[in-house]
Amino acid sequence: MIQSLFIITSTGETIIEKHWRGTTNRTICDYFVEEVNRHKLREISPLFVIEFLHRVVAVFKEYFGKFEESVIKDNFSTVYQLLEEMLDNGYPLTTEPNALKAMVAPPPGTVGRLAAMGRSGVSDSLPDGALSNIPWRKAGVKYSQNEIYFDVIEEIDAIVDANGEMLQCEVHGAIHGNCRLSGVPDLTMVFRDPSVIDDCSFHPCVRYARYEHDRVISFVPPDGVFEVRCATTIVLIYIYI
Repeated sequence: MIQSLFIITSTGETIIEKHWRGTTNRTICDYFVEEVNRHKLREISPLFVIEFLHRVVAVFKEYFGKFEESVIKDNFSTVYQLLEEMLDNGYPLTTEPNALKAMVAPPPGTVGRLAAMGRSGVSDSLPDGALSNIPWRKAGVKYSQNEIYFDVIEEIDAIVDANGEMLQCEVHGAIHGNCRLSGVPDLTMVFRDPSVIDDCSFHPCVRYARYEHDRVISFVPPDGVFEVRCATTIVLIYIYI
C-alpha cells in the first residue's frame, strides 16, 4: 500500500507531502529527482507502438502462416531471432518480411538457406535490400514466367431499419497482390472512379504523393504475397430484406 505521497516541482522542491503509514524522510525525493534529471525521457505516440505491433503480427503470419499460441510455442527460437532483428536498442529497425528472410531463416523447408546462414539461422550481415530505397523487395529476383495477380475483396456493412430501408452503408475493401515479377518492376494501377474511395491505408511501397495528386496507385511491389491497399467507402446502394 501507499505509505507517503510527495508533490514536488521540476526543480525538486517539495510543495505537498502526506503520510499515512509512518513518516518518510524528504531526502528520498532527492534521489528521485536526480534519476529523473539523469534520464530525460520523452513520450512516444501510442500509434507508433500500435503500428509496430501490427507489423510484428504481420511478420509472424508471413513466417508461420498464422498467429496462434501453438505456433509461437513451436517456433519460439525463430520468434526471438525476429524480434532481435526487428528492434535495435528498443527502436524499430527492420520490419519488412523480405529483408528479414535474408537474415532469419524461415521454418524448415529451406535447407539450402539454413546451411548458408550457419547453425543459428541468423545471417552475419544486413541484406542489401535493407539498405536500399526499396527494402520491401529482395534483390536479384528472377522468374521464368513473369506474372502478378490481384484480388479485390469487399465487405458491405449496412444498417437497415424495420421497414427494410437502408439507413447507412459502408464498403470495406482491400487489394491483395501476389507478385512474381523479375528485377525491380514499377507498376501503376488505375481505377475507373477513384473519387468514391475514401479513408485509404497503403502499403509502404505505394507512392502516396502521386496518389493524392493523380488518384492512381504507383508502386514497386514486394516479392510474393502482399496487401496493396485497404479502404472504406461510404456508398448508397439498395438492400432489400
